[in-house]
Amino acid sequence: RCYRCVGPHFVRDCPHTESRCFRCHQMGHESTNCPTRNRPERGAQRSDVQRGDAQRGDRPTTTGRVFALTGAEASTSSDLVKGKGRAAGKDVMFLFDSGASHSFISYACAAMLGVPVCDLGLRLLVSTPASTSVVAYKLCVGCPIVVNKKRYKVNLICLPLVDIDIILGMDWLSANRILIDCANRQLIFSQVEEELLISVGQAESSLRDGVECCLLLAALSVETERVIAET
Repeated sequence: RCYRCVGPHFVRDCPHTESRCFRCHQMGHESTNCPTRNRPERGAQRSDVQRGDAQRGDRPTTTGRVFALTGAEASTSSDLVKGKGRAAGKDVMFLFDSGASHSFISYACAAMLGVPVCDLGLRLLVSTPASTSVVAYKLCVGCPIVVNKKRYKVNLICLPLVDIDIILGMDWLSANRILIDCANRQLIFSQVEEELLISVGQAESSLRDGVECCLLLAALSVETERVIAET
């Protein structure tokens, strides 16, 4: 095909003498002088739209669940266990909920503890049996808590909870192998102490958070004794 007019002949036999634009495929000008050169392409237009959506707060959505958003709702269930503990060095009331997909903290408790709150990066649509769904946007990363004299760090999603400080859900219960004894309203902690291995990146992150560590150096000296046999 002719690269000038895309006709079924060679360029030397082309009847057209003017140039053909490779941008708009019209005859009479070249791509450097194309009148459509300054028009935004469709891809660029889509990018502008996507950027506008991002600025408006559009973000991916995922779902979660929790049994109760208020202390009154929590008191109606026999499957929930309440307990006292500490978070960020202050006394709080925990609600242990095996029906909660995530762990949560009330906005009032987060403000009282003074823990940093960051953007969740998505829309978490939290549903409850008794209330309408609530959208969560904020997160407390690595909040230090003490339960049963044991220290933990947990990510807590901010919700407008009423008369509830912190809800520890299945993400925390399963990660720490903790069971809920509903009949006796108590927690069952695993007695198995496993060796915990962390990566170098996790160790560096923990050090930046002020975690204490120690360095163990070990050396092995092997002595050999040579015996010369008589001949």
